[in-house]
Amino acid sequence: MKKSFLTSSVLAGYGLMTGLQAAPQQKPNVLLIVCDDLNDYVTGFGGHPQARTPHIEKFAKTATAFRRAYSNCPVCAPSRSSFLTGIAPWTSRALGWPTWYKHKVLKNCYSLAEQFRRHGYRVVGSGKLMHHVKPELWDEYPHKPDYGPFVFDGKKRVAHPSVPEPFRSIGPVDGSFAPLEDIPFANDNNPKSGWIYGTWGKIRPFQVRPDGTRSLTPDEINAKWAAERLHRFAAERSDKPFFMGVGFIRPHTPLH
Repeated sequence: MKKSFLTSSVLAGYGLMTGLQAAPQQKPNVLLIVCDDLNDYVTGFGGHPQARTPHIEKFAKTATAFRRAYSNCPVCAPSRSSFLTGIAPWTSRALGWPTWYKHKVLKNCYSLAEQFRRHGYRVVGSGKLMHHVKPELWDEYPHKPDYGPFVFDGKKRVAHPSVPEPFRSIGPVDGSFAPLEDIPFANDNNPKSGWIYGTWGKIRPFQVRPDGTRSLTPDEINAKWAAERLHRFAAERSDKPFFMGVGFIRPHTPLH
């Protein structure tokens, strides 16, 4: 039987969680936004000369800012499973990239989404929240994590030729951080090479056209879904509250 380790005081500490009041005397709707490996270079949190983030700076002036908040683990999978279950990695011993819902400790714990669901919420999500997604824990989860666009050389995913070392040698996930206008292998006369979607599995072309238009990035797809789903929630006028989680891949590399 699963144990509940999250309390109301813990939930109150989630800095990126925004309560959207549905109606007086009702449970609030909740929107959780997660960015991958976003550090304090953004303006409003120490900043960096090359990082210009006016929207985050504006938001920080009105929001509650946690200026001494630290990741529980240096890598993404255990860090996410820790903050979304309430179990510290030094307690669970989940320190690498195990599938959290199969882990000997974490599989017995409720995730944040499950807690909301147990308390009468509709739970919907998209993108990279947990490192490994278990869609059946959600009422809706249309898009799993996609770290793309990636570079495809016609045979396999590779790092972008323009990315400098050492990132280019690491591989496609940490070596595809290049301008989309810099179409890889554009002069190879191979119709299969170029930008693609998908971290693994099926190859799907990512289009960058001569007129400047292009396909939506995975993050843009998730943002579009979230905006449209929020409008649908508003139109439904349901008495049942919702919890929405939206996970963005960027910035990830090379800012982690």
